[in-house]
Order: sequence, then structure tokens, then C-alpha cells
Amino acid sequence: MMITNSKMTIYSKEKLIWGTEPEILDNTGIPEVAPDMKVQYATETTALTSNQIAPALKLVNIDEKGVDLSKVKIRYYFTNESGRTQSATLYYADCGAANVNTSIVNTTGNNSYYELSFKESAGILAPSTSLVINSVVTSQDYGTYNQADDYSFIATGNGNYVDNGKITCYYKDQLIWGQEP
Repeated sequence: MMITNSKMTIYSKEKLIWGTEPEILDNTGIPEVAPDMKVQYATETTALTSNQIAPALKLVNIDEKGVDLSKVKIRYYFTNESGRTQSATLYYADCGAANVNTSIVNTTGNNSYYELSFKESAGILAPSTSLVINSVVTSQDYGTYNQADDYSFIATGNGNYVDNGKITCYYKDQLIWGQEP
């Protein structure tokens, strides 16, 4: 007789492949269920080669509760073909550009991700609402990117936002949307 226990987890290459992770606990020790959110995407730069990556991101709260943005991170994955230093410029955020932190993290080889996180002053994203963020990533020499090999890239523009499961969203550092490369 085999007994299964879905509260035991199995991971392969740091990804959950079986079971259920425990609920997130807040600082009082009371279980807090991660919010139901998704990331939608459009780009101002639909060409496969460009001197910038221009993700227009829409963070959508599809939960019944408001979400504390200071606990949320979004990651857009790309390839840094030139190997040069990258920079991010945030042009607009519904919560105020000054309330958003940006960073570029190099992972393995020329793979990188662009991470957005929020300051406490960003506030709460109300239930059934969204937040738009527009920015660009460039290399220090404005070299060319081949967006065709960028994990998160989809050639959709003109404000036509689509769900993009290759852009990840984290709540309290727990993956809640998308799939990491």
C-alpha cells in the first residue's frame, strides 16, 4: 500500500515538481496566502534587433485583497550579447517612478535579468486593479541586443498587453507567477 502526502515537496534543479509548498507566514506567525497576481507585457521595441530592451509591464492584482507592493518583485530575463555593463531607466510607473527600484542581475554566461521592486511608499495595489511600468534597458555602449534569444521577449506592441509567463513575479521572494528559465 502506497501512501501519498502532498505536503512533502520534490524539487528538480530548484523548481517544485511535486507537492505543495507551505503557506507564507507574516511577522505574527499567522499564515498568509500569497496573492493571485499576473504580469502582462507589451514592448515599444518589437524589432528582433535593437539598441534597447523596452518592456512595458502591467502588474495585475486578480486577488480579492489588496497587495502590499513592497513585498513584490518582477523579473524580465534577457541575454546581454555584448557582455557590457547594463543600465535601466524607468520612465513611468502608476505608483510613481520614485517608488520603484531597478536592478540588473547577471546570472550565468551572458544571461541576465532586469528586476523591479517597490519601496514601501509605493503603497497597496487594490483588488482587481493593475499597475503599469514603462522602462528601457541599454548597454553602456548602446550596443545591439538580439531580442529573439531573450527568454522574456514577445514581439507585441502598441499597448497590446498579453500575459507573459516568462516574466516572473515574486511575493516575499516566493514565485507566484511565471516560470524561471
